[in-house]
Amino acid sequence: MTDRIRPLGHPAGRPRTATPRPDSEITPPAPAARAASRTQVDVDPLARWRARLDDAEALEDGLHVSLDRRPDADLSACLQEMASHRQAALGTLLAALRTPDRAWEDRIEQHSLNWGHAVLSILSRGGTFSCQLIASRAHHHTSHWSPAPACGYCRAPREYEHLTSPLGLTDRRTLRCPRCGPALSLPATLLLLDVGVPNALFPGQPADVHVTVPDRARGLLAVHLRPHSTRRGSYDHAVLAATPGRHTVTLTVPEEPLPELDRLWALYVDRFHLAYHQNRVPLLPQQ
Repeated sequence: MTDRIRPLGHPAGRPRTATPRPDSEITPPAPAARAASRTQVDVDPLARWRARLDDAEALEDGLHVSLDRRPDADLSACLQEMASHRQAALGTLLAALRTPDRAWEDRIEQHSLNWGHAVLSILSRGGTFSCQLIASRAHHHTSHWSPAPACGYCRAPREYEHLTSPLGLTDRRTLRCPRCGPALSLPATLLLLDVGVPNALFPGQPADVHVTVPDRARGLLAVHLRPHSTRRGSYDHAVLAATPGRHTVTLTVPEEPLPELDRLWALYVDRFHLAYHQNRVPLLPQQ
């Protein structure tokens, strides 16, 4: 990857703001100032988008590490597409700083949506969830632990792990069951999804998954039904717009699989941030 991660304070990585003058140089305001002839850009949205782009680049960088260990042409192509959309968003951000207009944020939103489609496109393959979970925390370390509800399937005790980054990336929170595996990886900017899963799955039978998306949400929602083995791809999956409210996603297990404990993943991508939710659901013999 040609553009590497820079700390948030790096002089080449942030929009420059005007240096304030000493108090002795401040002059009284003019009695009447004419309105500026061009649109002014609020610095806060610029800084928030820049932080999200840093997070996206960090995820891509973490995924590149997995390519160094094991070459994968499909993942390499996916990363090139992700980087292309992210760099286009960065170009739009820098252009808005130089020549503001009223539609710059809409254009970045579209680039972030394209990036989200790219990052989700690879997930139906085997092994991709574990790669992304590792990459999402590659530049973080554990800050502290806090109490969490017991596992909804096996009732094993669990704790939230709170992650911070020395690079100034967005904090994350993770949750893992010692028996059932990862259950959550969530950036501080996103709210938890309310995911309602069936009590059991049956080969050849459709199953409804109910996902409630928080208010003011945007971006993409994906639901994957996967076998117990992390090296196998998804049985079935769906991707839809993450509009606020309750969504029902119907997925079907193929006829052949043997009874086992399956994984049901719900993913939420919003403006270059990605959240992972996992539930375990038993796959039972056909009734």
